[in-house]
Amino acid sequence: MKVLYRIVITLLGMVMLLTACGPVATPEVIQDFSRSFTLTAAARPTLTPTGPTRTPTMTSTPYIRATDSTDLDLALPIVQVGDETISLGQFRARVRYERFRLLNNARRIVETLGIENFNFSKPTGNNTEAVQQVSGVFNTLANSDRFGRDIYDVMVREAITRREFASRNLALKADDITDYWIRQFDMQMDKDAKFKIPAILDQYAAVAERYSGLSRAELDLVAETAVKADALRPIIGNEFAVLPDAITYKVKRVIAASQADADAALKALQAGESFRNVACQYSTDPVALGNGGTLGTISRGGLTPGLNDSDQVFAAEVGAIVGPLSSPLGYHLFKINGKRTNADGDSLVDLQTIVVATESLAKDIRQRLEAGEDFVALACQYSLDNTSGNGGDYGFVSDQKLPKEVVLALNPIRDDQMKQYVGPIQAGDKWEVVYVEERKIDVPSPADLERLRQQAFVDWLTNQANSLLVTSLNDTWQTLIPTDPLPRDVAPFMTEENFGLPTPVPTSTRTVTPTPSATIDTP
Repeated sequence: MKVLYRIVITLLGMVMLLTACGPVATPEVIQDFSRSFTLTAAARPTLTPTGPTRTPTMTSTPYIRATDSTDLDLALPIVQVGDETISLGQFRARVRYERFRLLNNARRIVETLGIENFNFSKPTGNNTEAVQQVSGVFNTLANSDRFGRDIYDVMVREAITRREFASRNLALKADDITDYWIRQFDMQMDKDAKFKIPAILDQYAAVAERYSGLSRAELDLVAETAVKADALRPIIGNEFAVLPDAITYKVKRVIAASQADADAALKALQAGESFRNVACQYSTDPVALGNGGTLGTISRGGLTPGLNDSDQVFAAEVGAIVGPLSSPLGYHLFKINGKRTNADGDSLVDLQTIVVATESLAKDIRQRLEAGEDFVALACQYSLDNTSGNGGDYGFVSDQKLPKEVVLALNPIRDDQMKQYVGPIQAGDKWEVVYVEERKIDVPSPADLERLRQQAFVDWLTNQANSLLVTSLNDTWQTLIPTDPLPRDVAPFMTEENFGLPTPVPTSTRTVTPTPSATIDTP
């Protein structure tokens, strides 16, 4: 059967809302007993103890979709995309067509592999993937409301695609549409496919129209739009995809204001002083320095939860050093820079803080502060709080985010020459000393790049669909989502009992014993 059951069931290139991995879930039962039983469209096998026949009888009648109520205004506009309007009738026909298309694909898989291999509770060996495909169709179509909303979104995105394609003055090649149908009908291995497609497509279109009401012109537009989407996808993807960083360096940096400061920083580092201390002393980068422990003006509720003896903070005079005070985060020192009361009478304090891991270190830092050392410098060197910056440790940084002068200096270093100081390097009006620890080269695979482009196209479509380009005109469609055709309409054997599922009891009280519909013989 070639690769029929491996065909990914899609809605115009968009991923169908089901998964084909992991255990095979028992499908939900798709039932609808609300339709008129006076139409051949409602033909349904007799619910007898022996179950329905798996083959059509000589008196089988072709499927004809249920007639829409005369109360429906099928010309009612429901959404506008740019200058294109989608009507209720177009939407309902498209929902029926997509239901038919998915069910027809499932029917072809079942007929090829044999219905005896389709017990969803016990998939067998090599047929597991095919069972998953058919299970996915049952589960997707069982939620008619969700399915209808998805088709609405698809139609909006198709209109966006057509508009964008035209705005870029793009054109399709003569064989593009034919090739699309060759893929849809799984005829890639048929050397005469191009000659056979017209007749096969005519037959398919006639059956599809009978099931859905989708005209041949509308079917051609579906195919044409899918091809346009395929053409736009790499263009939009290349324009909007954010490619991953190819080369990253794990570095520590001192970014000094002058060559003299950079030379002094390098000398201190070579003498064994910690990188953090040197960065705090010489770096001008706020990322490295943080904000010197500044918390701003806060009330009691702004202090760290669980801080012990916090009353000392509000009782202290301006300029005082308070602490160490313990909390779950460590030991805190506070400098009181100001005090005031807000309109509600709450006490507010303007604070700087240093947070360290041990009480002994906190006491040592307090002594140094009282001896006149700079609070900002000590906060930068010792504090564990997020106000202290990164101390010059930037971790892995993309070569795209480093100054080009730094990248040029790091490029010649071999992997076995890592863990060395590089610089001073002049980068603009700054001077850098860099300690390079590691280099990683991550070249995306073609598959990774393609996924990024695909995602960029989907994201672009989503943004367009949520923009002012799209105007909802009427929400009536949400309560008028068709639920036909059903599995039994597409093939008599596609009933619950034939797939190892429980057979529901009809909710209708009317007694009807129609002849089963004929199996559709489509490509």
